[in-house]
Amino acid sequence: MNVNQNNSIIYCDNKSSIKLLLAEKRKRCKSCLVLFSYWGARDLCTKIPGTDPLLREGFDVICVQSNCNDWHQNIADKGIDKLRCVLKEEYTYAKGYGSSMGGFGAIFYSQILGLNSVLALSPQFKISKDFDNRWYKFNENIVWKQTMEMAKEYAGLIHLIYDPMDLDSKHGEAIKNNFKRATVLCHKIKFASHPTTNYFNDSDVLKQLLLSFAKDGFQIPKVKKKYNKTYLRALSHQLSKNSNRCRWAKNIMLMGIELGDEGHSALRHVSNLSYRLKEIDDAILFAKKAVDAKDNNEVSLAAHKEHLKNMLSMLS
Repeated sequence: MNVNQNNSIIYCDNKSSIKLLLAEKRKRCKSCLVLFSYWGARDLCTKIPGTDPLLREGFDVICVQSNCNDWHQNIADKGIDKLRCVLKEEYTYAKGYGSSMGGFGAIFYSQILGLNSVLALSPQFKISKDFDNRWYKFNENIVWKQTMEMAKEYAGLIHLIYDPMDLDSKHGEAIKNNFKRATVLCHKIKFASHPTTNYFNDSDVLKQLLLSFAKDGFQIPKVKKKYNKTYLRALSHQLSKNSNRCRWAKNIMLMGIELGDEGHSALRHVSNLSYRLKEIDDAILFAKKAVDAKDNNEVSLAAHKEHLKNMLSMLS
């Protein structure tokens, strides 16, 4: 494949795609980044977030995408074979990047694709119920052709970023313990939650993080945590585990809401805390807001309506 031609679709079927995008500052780019899509992505043959800053800085980008939350299991062997050939023939240096499910993909395919290094934000090692039950319903519907253990001979550099207070720490330790030949660097950020991508996005430094990785000067950007919605929410949840810290937990969550954290789970969290503090008016107010939140799905909406019903019964 001649990468001096227009942007190219390397592979595409009804569940996955691999697309090459060429750098804007086009001389003769000999390095590229392979980006793997995250859970919840739906569009194929598009740009994964982070693509544009890399293109502007002169890096070619290859987007590997799935539209079915399959932890990149349905990418056909012939698609990966084509991608491996492109990387071998056209580039002297290639790196992988992904968040959550995308982090799994970037690490797993690192050995097959011959990637020099990987940056993975909150990646999973496996999603079986006995390991971590957050995604077990998806696990039951996936035919696992590729497991992380199959890639453990990878001998490059892996940067892992995750919250040590979160279950993600279990995945991070499993990756470090299994990838004996690789250099695995664990960057732990307390209360960065899952995925840590949101934490960096809240402070508008995800681009800075990704570019530092691409340019071989990897650094974790500084974040003003008291202005970071993701950090404040995670800290509030941690504090709420102690009944003596509910007031503190509520005040911190209200700070996050003032910064724009108006998702249904944040609003419900304040309602729950208000109930525990016996502040029923606030419990009802935020229960109503949780019901009205724009990011509800059918399951969350039903749960919030039932919760609101229970809160209103407190007045009768």
